[in-house]
Amino acid sequence: MNKNQPTRDHLYSVATTPSLRWAGVKGKVAFVEVATYAEPTITIQGEKRGRIEFPVSDIQWLRAGKEYGHRTLWRCVLARERGADIVFEESWSGDYPDLVLHIAEEMETLGRFDRVQRGLRGWENLVHLLIFGGICLMLLYAPYDTWRLYGADWKPGAYAIWGGFALLPLAGLIYVVGTWWRWYRPRRVRDWEDLEQMLV
Repeated sequence: MNKNQPTRDHLYSVATTPSLRWAGVKGKVAFVEVATYAEPTITIQGEKRGRIEFPVSDIQWLRAGKEYGHRTLWRCVLARERGADIVFEESWSGDYPDLVLHIAEEMETLGRFDRVQRGLRGWENLVHLLIFGGICLMLLYAPYDTWRLYGADWKPGAYAIWGGFALLPLAGLIYVVGTWWRWYRPRRVRDWEDLEQMLV
């Protein structure tokens, strides 16, 4: 570590995300320091170059969330009043949960714990609901449309077959909406336990 990187006190290392690279932080790893000087301050130093520094009071809201796909992806968004959003993702070092909790603690010190949220960003919510929910609705419509057109000519056993086909997309739709409601929708955290649930 060179002299331009933060001190070891309250130092975390995270993978460099696109939002950090766009802000000029270069390298595979970014070093994040959460320290209290005259006021709580966050300093982000790139492994190669680039530095961002801003007070915790500049954070409009912190939103920690995780997305389920081929692997679970954790990420935290810091929306700032005087700058672009900063995004942290779970890193190889395992510092991500401690970093998010530390920032939330500093926000609580400033009386801003009500700005700590859980869930994903708005466009990520729409992608989840529109794409995956839409696919389930289309698959659910297919058995209905088939029954509407040809149901009068079906034998009794055909109803059970097409009803079984309808149950699969219906179960998928329930899963999609349930996952969105529990994990993806943005909302204020109830307490520390609620926040920690998003970090494991």
